[in-house]
Parts: sequence; C-alpha cells; structure tokens
Amino acid sequence: MDGVLTALAAFYGPLAPPPRDLFAFFVWEIVSARALPARRDMAWQAVKRIPALTPDAMFRAPKDDLKAAIEGLGGFEERLEALRAGSGHFRRHRDLPDIVAGPLLRATRALRDVPHLPPSAQVRALFFAGGHALPAVDDQTARVVARLAGVTAPAGPRRRRAARKHLQAAFGRDRDRLAQALVLLGHHAGHACVEHAPHCTVCPLKAGCRWAIARQDPAAGPA
Repeated sequence: MDGVLTALAAFYGPLAPPPRDLFAFFVWEIVSARALPARRDMAWQAVKRIPALTPDAMFRAPKDDLKAAIEGLGGFEERLEALRAGSGHFRRHRDLPDIVAGPLLRATRALRDVPHLPPSAQVRALFFAGGHALPAVDDQTARVVARLAGVTAPAGPRRRRAARKHLQAAFGRDRDRLAQALVLLGHHAGHACVEHAPHCTVCPLKAGCRWAIARQDPAAGPA
C-alpha cells in the first residue's frame, strides 16, 4: 500500500488534509464540494484571511468578503447558505466538538444534525476532526480500495467494511499515514477512479490494480 500512496502523491502532487478543528472541517467541506484542489486551496486561504473559521466569525463575516473569497468556486449563494446555516448550528451547539470527540454512537448522531454535511463528510469528520480510530472510508474511497485489492463485495456496507479492514491491516495505528491514504484515495476516486468509465489508461496504479487488469483480461481475476 505504501507504493500506492507514493504513486498517487507523485501523480497528483501535494494534497492538503482536512483541518482537525470541527467547524473549520465543516467550512473545508463546503469549500471543497465540486471544486478543483487549486481553486479550493485559494478559497480556503481567502476564508482564513477574513478570518471566518469559527462559528462566531463566520456569522459576523460580511457577505461581500465571503463572496470575494469563494465566488470563484461557483454556486456562491448555495455555499453561502450552507456556511451561514452551519455557523448558526455550531453557535447553538457549542459543545458539538466535544460530543464528536466523545463516544462514537453519540458523535455519529450529532453529526447527522449538522446542516449541509453529507453522510460521506460525516464519516470523514469522525476521523479527521473527532479523532476516532475508525478509518473514514466512504463509498468512493471503498470503491478504489476494492478495485485495487480485487474485492468483489457490492457497493455499500460490506464493501466499506472490507476496505476499512484492508487499510487497517496496511497502516495499523499510524494515523498520519492513514490520513494521507484517505486523502489520496478519496481524491483519486473523484478524478480518475470514478464509478463509471474510469480513466484506467492514465491511472498511475493500473499496473497493479486487479480490477483494471481484469478489464483487459477477464481470465486474470474478478472485474
């Protein structure tokens, strides 16, 4: 698996991990949605300069400043609504970061109530902002791991569990390496190893990907 990370890092270049502060993580997810990494990073730095990375600061931030920071991402009004709604939720629930860092079941339930935070981001929040040992394997990341390892489990909980076990076996308790893997694999899932018509011809992992090999030679393994 180390070779996979090395190849992806060389192919995509540096990719920043999400922040560990829960509200900053929320802002990161809103800024990142449907955005290229370069534009995401520019918008993120602009939001930091306002500054608007606490619930109160975001609530007070002038609309014109936020527009200047994130309008290049597209969908400004939608993103602004999400940021305002999120800041209001965090202001009403000041103990939310402590809850998310606490027992897993309560943390999971609390994240479901955060507006504009989809299930895949809720899973990532548990790992990156909550500090839980549970690897943040969503359906997209699980798809990449399953293709690489030749896992035949259908999309859904079984595939996510299989991918999680695979990553845990590869990295154990090394959270830094696991975080790097989740960032790189998640990025790869959205840009090359997409669900339909993946770009296997340009994929840096194609030589060792059991799924890609099977597509070229069905006798080589499961497709």
